[in-house]
Amino acid sequence: PVSLVLPDPAVRLALVPAEGLRGRRADAEATIRLRLHTALPFDVRSARLAWNGTRGDQALVVVVLEEVIRGYEEALEDLGFQPGVVEVSCLALASLPETVAGARPGAGEGDRLLVNWDDGYVSFLLRRGEEPLLARTLPGETGSDGVARQATSTLQFYRDRLSGEGLQDVVLRAAAGPVDDAMVALAPALGREPRLLEPWAALGGTRADTSAPAQAVAAAAACALRRDRKSVV
Repeated sequence: PVSLVLPDPAVRLALVPAEGLRGRRADAEATIRLRLHTALPFDVRSARLAWNGTRGDQALVVVVLEEVIRGYEEALEDLGFQPGVVEVSCLALASLPETVAGARPGAGEGDRLLVNWDDGYVSFLLRRGEEPLLARTLPGETGSDGVARQATSTLQFYRDRLSGEGLQDVVLRAAAGPVDDAMVALAPALGREPRLLEPWAALGGTRADTSAPAQAVAAAAACALRRDRKSVV
């Protein structure tokens, strides 16, 4: 058995009102599918979905076409593996303990931004405490200028539309190129230097690994370190 971590563009992340999702799972799933019926460019009836429960006024929903996820699962099955837990890269990273990368005490209480910058895409996941506020995945944005521009627009949206009063914490996973270049590109766009994610810090090691190889496997490391081991798809 193996866990499967999907790249962010393989799925759609959506925020839906939490109202009506606290009953039976089958009823909640039917409500979510109905609400997403006109919001997605494909038939949600042919998709697999999961959600993170109801924290606050919104629920974060993961939607992936059955044919897409089966393509990944069948590739593993052909190699003799049995896919079990299925996660999405940015959500696996967000599940890491707040001690990762030396978070300040209380960092989990305010507004936090995770930037997942990988080959072929960048994602922004914004949370207020444990409540999701914004989830964006932008395929094709890999250059420093493009990612910095999207970071600026995300920050502006946060201030103008989400009543943002300042980010308590910004964490970066930089797997698309040189780590130092990614830090330099994002600091001016976000108005602060992000913390580089340290995927193995949760193991309690005395030396943090922020190298490019560590960034490349960060989502897999986060999946391996999850405590509840629940599939999100």
